[in-house]
Amino acid sequence: MAPLQTGKVLGKVAGLLTALQLLRMGCKAIVFSLMERTVWADTLVSCCYMIAATAALLLVWRKHPLSLLPKHFGKGYLLATALAAAFLVSTPFITRNTGAGALLSLFYGAVVTVVFEELLFRGWAWKELETLRGGFFPWLGSSLLFGLWHLGYTDTVLWRASLFFPGSDVVIILFWKVVTGLCLGVLFGLLRWKYKNAYAPALLHLAVNAFGS
Repeated sequence: MAPLQTGKVLGKVAGLLTALQLLRMGCKAIVFSLMERTVWADTLVSCCYMIAATAALLLVWRKHPLSLLPKHFGKGYLLATALAAAFLVSTPFITRNTGAGALLSLFYGAVVTVVFEELLFRGWAWKELETLRGGFFPWLGSSLLFGLWHLGYTDTVLWRASLFFPGSDVVIILFWKVVTGLCLGVLFGLLRWKYKNAYAPALLHLAVNAFGS
Protein backbone atom coordinates (compact mmCIF):
# COMPACT_ATOMS: atom_id res chain seq x y z
CA MET A 1 0.00 0.00 0.00
CA ALA A 2 1.44 3.39 -1.04
CA PRO A 3 2.16 5.86 1.77
CA LEU A 4 -0.18 8.38 0.15
CA GLN A 5 -3.07 5.92 0.13
CA THR A 6 -2.28 4.86 3.70
CA GLY A 7 -2.33 8.47 4.87
CA LYS A 8 -5.57 9.08 3.01
CA VAL A 9 -7.37 6.17 4.66
CA LEU A 10 -6.02 6.92 8.15
CA GLY A 11 -6.90 10.58 7.73
CA LYS A 12 -10.41 9.65 6.61
CA VAL A 13 -10.98 7.42 9.64
CA ALA A 14 -9.43 9.80 12.17
CA GLY A 15 -11.24 12.74 10.57
CA LEU A 16 -14.69 11.20 10.85
CA LEU A 17 -14.15 10.05 14.44
CA THR A 18 -12.92 13.52 15.43
CA ALA A 19 -15.80 15.22 13.61
CA LEU A 20 -18.38 13.06 15.38
CA GLN A 21 -17.00 13.93 18.80
CA LEU A 22 -16.72 17.64 17.98
CA LEU A 23 -20.28 17.63 16.64
CA ARG A 24 -21.49 15.97 19.84
CA MET A 25 -19.72 18.60 21.92
CA GLY A 26 -21.17 21.38 19.79
CA CYS A 27 -24.72 20.04 20.01
CA LYS A 28 -24.48 19.73 23.78
CA ALA A 29 -22.99 23.22 24.11
CA ILE A 30 -25.90 24.68 22.14
CA VAL A 31 -28.56 22.73 24.06
CA PHE A 32 -27.14 23.59 27.47
CA SER A 33 -26.79 27.24 26.61
CA LEU A 34 -30.59 27.21 26.45
CA MET A 35 -31.41 24.97 29.41
CA GLU A 36 -29.99 23.79 32.71
CA ARG A 37 -27.51 20.94 32.47
CA THR A 38 -28.41 18.14 34.84
CA VAL A 39 -27.20 14.53 34.85
CA TRP A 40 -30.52 13.37 33.43
CA ALA A 41 -30.55 16.05 30.72
CA ASP A 42 -26.89 15.40 29.87
CA THR A 43 -27.56 11.68 29.39
CA LEU A 44 -30.70 12.33 27.36
CA VAL A 45 -28.99 14.75 24.98
CA SER A 46 -26.05 12.38 24.49
CA CYS A 47 -28.47 9.52 23.87
CA CYS A 48 -30.45 11.49 21.28
CA TYR A 49 -27.27 12.57 19.52
CA MET A 50 -25.96 9.01 19.24
CA ILE A 51 -29.29 7.68 17.98
CA ALA A 52 -29.41 10.39 15.31
CA ALA A 53 -25.76 9.87 14.37
CA THR A 54 -26.22 6.09 14.15
CA ALA A 55 -29.26 6.47 11.89
CA ALA A 56 -27.42 8.94 9.66
CA LEU A 57 -24.33 6.73 9.36
CA LEU A 58 -26.39 3.63 8.59
CA LEU A 59 -28.17 5.58 5.86
CA VAL A 60 -24.89 6.80 4.35
CA TRP A 61 -23.27 3.36 4.60
CA ARG A 62 -26.33 1.32 3.62
CA LYS A 63 -24.55 -0.08 0.54
CA HIS A 64 -21.21 -0.71 2.29
CA PRO A 65 -20.40 -4.30 3.35
CA LEU A 66 -19.67 -3.59 7.03
CA SER A 67 -20.16 -7.16 8.33
CA LEU A 68 -22.30 -5.98 11.21
CA LEU A 69 -24.34 -9.17 11.61
CA PRO A 70 -23.38 -12.85 11.39
CA LYS A 71 -24.30 -14.62 8.17
CA HIS A 72 -26.19 -17.25 10.14
CA PHE A 73 -27.73 -17.00 13.62
CA GLY A 74 -26.88 -20.42 14.99
CA LYS A 75 -27.60 -21.74 18.47
CA GLY A 76 -24.46 -20.10 19.87
CA TYR A 77 -25.54 -16.63 18.75
CA LEU A 78 -29.10 -17.16 19.96
CA LEU A 79 -27.89 -18.31 23.37
CA ALA A 80 -25.40 -15.43 23.69
CA THR A 81 -28.10 -12.94 22.65
CA ALA A 82 -30.54 -14.36 25.20
CA LEU A 83 -27.93 -14.19 27.97
CA ALA A 84 -26.96 -10.61 27.10
CA ALA A 85 -30.62 -9.56 26.99
CA ALA A 86 -31.33 -11.26 30.31
CA PHE A 87 -28.36 -9.53 31.93
CA LEU A 88 -29.47 -6.18 30.55
CA VAL A 89 -33.04 -6.57 31.79
CA SER A 90 -31.95 -7.83 35.21
CA THR A 91 -29.34 -5.10 35.79
CA PRO A 92 -31.77 -2.57 37.36
CA PHE A 93 -32.96 -5.23 39.79
CA ILE A 94 -29.42 -6.36 40.60
CA THR A 95 -28.38 -2.79 41.32
CA ARG A 96 -31.75 -2.07 42.99
CA ASN A 97 -31.99 1.13 40.99
CA THR A 98 -35.11 1.24 38.83
CA GLY A 99 -35.53 5.01 38.70
CA ALA A 100 -36.06 6.78 35.39
CA GLY A 101 -32.57 8.27 35.45
CA ALA A 102 -30.92 4.92 36.05
CA LEU A 103 -32.94 3.23 33.30
CA LEU A 104 -32.08 6.00 30.84
CA SER A 105 -28.41 5.73 31.75
CA LEU A 106 -28.51 1.95 31.26
CA PHE A 107 -30.24 2.26 27.89
CA TYR A 108 -27.79 4.93 26.76
CA GLY A 109 -24.65 3.15 27.96
CA ALA A 110 -25.48 -0.49 27.23
CA VAL A 111 -27.59 -0.17 24.08
CA VAL A 112 -27.24 3.15 22.25
CA THR A 113 -23.53 3.64 22.88
CA VAL A 114 -22.78 0.01 22.05
CA VAL A 115 -24.60 0.13 18.69
CA PHE A 116 -22.98 3.47 17.81
CA GLU A 117 -19.43 2.47 18.75
CA GLU A 118 -19.58 -1.01 17.26
CA LEU A 119 -20.88 0.44 14.01
CA LEU A 120 -17.96 2.86 13.99
CA PHE A 121 -15.08 0.70 15.17
CA ARG A 122 -15.78 -2.98 14.50
CA GLY A 123 -17.87 -2.05 11.46
CA TRP A 124 -16.74 0.89 9.36
CA ALA A 125 -13.24 1.62 10.72
CA TRP A 126 -12.38 -2.10 10.62
CA LYS A 127 -13.31 -2.33 6.94
CA GLU A 128 -11.39 0.84 6.10
CA LEU A 129 -8.27 -0.46 7.83
CA GLU A 130 -8.63 -3.78 6.02
CA THR A 131 -8.08 -1.94 2.75
CA LEU A 132 -4.57 -1.09 3.98
CA ARG A 133 -3.54 -4.46 5.33
CA GLY A 134 -5.21 -7.67 6.41
CA GLY A 135 -4.39 -10.00 9.26
CA PHE A 136 -4.19 -8.41 12.68
CA PHE A 137 -3.80 -4.84 11.41
CA PRO A 138 -7.52 -3.90 11.53
CA TRP A 139 -7.74 -5.43 15.00
CA LEU A 140 -4.80 -3.52 16.42
CA GLY A 141 -5.61 -0.32 14.53
CA SER A 142 -9.26 -0.23 15.57
CA SER A 143 -8.27 -1.02 19.17
CA LEU A 144 -5.87 1.93 19.29
CA LEU A 145 -8.49 4.22 17.76
CA PHE A 146 -11.08 2.98 20.24
CA GLY A 147 -8.80 3.88 23.13
CA LEU A 148 -8.07 7.35 21.76
CA TRP A 149 -11.77 7.85 21.00
CA HIS A 150 -12.44 8.14 24.71
CA LEU A 151 -10.44 11.37 24.83
CA GLY A 152 -13.37 12.83 22.92
CA TYR A 153 -15.48 12.57 26.06
CA THR A 154 -13.28 15.13 27.81
CA ASP A 155 -16.12 17.63 28.04
CA THR A 156 -18.36 15.16 29.86
CA VAL A 157 -15.55 14.00 32.14
CA LEU A 158 -14.70 17.59 33.08
CA TRP A 159 -18.32 18.46 33.84
CA ARG A 160 -19.12 15.31 35.82
CA ALA A 161 -15.84 15.44 37.72
CA SER A 162 -16.54 19.03 38.80
CA LEU A 163 -20.05 17.98 39.81
CA PHE A 164 -19.29 14.80 41.75
CA PHE A 165 -15.54 14.83 42.44
CA PRO A 166 -14.33 18.43 42.63
CA GLY A 167 -10.57 18.66 42.79
CA SER A 168 -10.03 15.28 41.12
CA ASP A 169 -7.19 14.86 38.62
CA VAL A 170 -8.97 14.91 35.27
CA VAL A 171 -5.79 14.03 33.39
CA ILE A 172 -5.49 10.78 35.34
CA ILE A 173 -9.17 10.03 34.77
CA LEU A 174 -8.77 10.52 31.02
CA PHE A 175 -5.58 8.46 30.99
CA TRP A 176 -7.37 5.49 32.52
CA LYS A 177 -10.34 5.95 30.19
CA VAL A 178 -7.98 5.65 27.24
CA VAL A 179 -6.18 2.63 28.74
CA THR A 180 -9.48 0.93 29.54
CA GLY A 181 -10.80 1.72 26.07
CA LEU A 182 -7.65 0.28 24.50
CA CYS A 183 -7.86 -2.94 26.53
CA LEU A 184 -11.54 -3.39 25.77
CA GLY A 185 -10.90 -2.55 22.12
CA VAL A 186 -8.35 -5.36 21.98
CA LEU A 187 -10.88 -7.77 23.51
CA PHE A 188 -13.79 -6.67 21.32
CA GLY A 189 -11.53 -6.69 18.27
CA LEU A 190 -10.49 -10.26 18.98
CA LEU A 191 -14.14 -11.31 18.78
CA ARG A 192 -14.59 -9.28 15.59
CA TRP A 193 -11.56 -10.98 14.05
CA LYS A 194 -12.58 -14.48 15.17
CA TYR A 195 -16.26 -14.33 14.22
CA LYS A 196 -15.99 -11.95 11.22
CA ASN A 197 -18.82 -9.66 12.35
CA ALA A 198 -19.50 -6.78 14.74
CA TYR A 199 -22.43 -8.51 16.43
CA ALA A 200 -20.29 -10.83 18.56
CA PRO A 201 -18.23 -8.02 20.17
CA ALA A 202 -21.41 -5.95 20.55
CA LEU A 203 -22.89 -8.58 22.87
CA LEU A 204 -19.81 -8.48 25.11
CA HIS A 205 -19.71 -4.68 24.88
CA LEU A 206 -23.33 -4.58 26.04
CA ALA A 207 -22.56 -6.80 29.03
CA VAL A 208 -19.49 -4.75 30.01
CA ASN A 209 -21.35 -1.43 29.80
CA ALA A 210 -24.39 -2.79 31.63
CA PHE A 211 -22.11 -4.06 34.40
CA GLY A 212 -20.38 -0.67 34.53
CA SER A 213 -23.69 1.13 34.89
